[in-house]
Parts: sequence; C-alpha cells; structure tokens
Amino acid sequence: FSPDGSSVLTASADETAKIWDPKTGECAHTFKEHEGTVHSAAFSPDGSWVLTASEDRTARIWNPKTGECTQTFTAAASIQGAAFHELLLFGQYCQVGES
Repeated sequence: FSPDGSSVLTASADETAKIWDPKTGECAHTFKEHEGTVHSAAFSPDGSWVLTASEDRTARIWNPKTGECTQTFTAAASIQGAAFHELLLFGQYCQVGES
C-alpha cells in the first residue's frame, strides 16, 4: 500500500508494475519499461516515488502520479528487491540526476 493507503502497488512476471485503486480495483498506472519479470516494487516513505527491481538487471525510479521513469540503475545481475531507506536524501538525488 501507499503510505496514505490510497493505492496498492504490485510487481509482476508480465514485466510491469502497477498502481491500483483499492476501492474500485482499477489500474491507475502501469510502469512498463522493464524487459524482464519485475520482482519487487516499493513506494518511498512519503509516497512521492516508486522503485522497481527487475530480472532485466535494472532498478527504476518512477513518478507515481505521471508513470514516468525518472532514473534507471543497471546491475551486473538480476535485482530481487526494492526498498527505500528512511535516511536516504532521495529528493536531492533525483533533482541532481534528472535531465
């Protein structure tokens, strides 16, 4: 669930992650730039970002309101988990990393 409980985030073998409205069951956004199973997805603690981890060796940061991928990280192997750390100064990083 999102931090405010208004959305549900899922990861899937169909190479997507999705945000759902738990009241209506409707999909609000589909994140679909991965090229492999999305193993894990997480909201940031304030709900302003989504992080996905995939078999395609990438972790991606998304804007949950627009569905836009704002950052991609590539690893040497499949990435199994996605999580935010409460001490990460994430907003500052994204401002520097965005083009």
